[in-house]
Amino acid sequence: MPVELTRKLAASWGMTVSMSRRANAWDKAPMESFFKTLKVERIYQTRYETRAQARLDIVDWIGRYYNRQ
Repeated sequence: MPVELTRKLAASWGMTVSMSRRANAWDKAPMESFFKTLKVERIYQTRYETRAQARLDIVDWIGRYYNRQ
């Protein structure tokens, strides 16, 4: 998808696209780390029967992992 179309689509949903300079991937490193941790520690360890069950479990995991206080 062309960059301008991506930005317009994101703007229509009230979102901002994260675009860094070419060959500079550091802006996405925290989210990539988060999703890797989520997959390794939770998703790959659990068999979900339904999407609803997965959603509840993942939200609970995020709440416990990141909101310890």
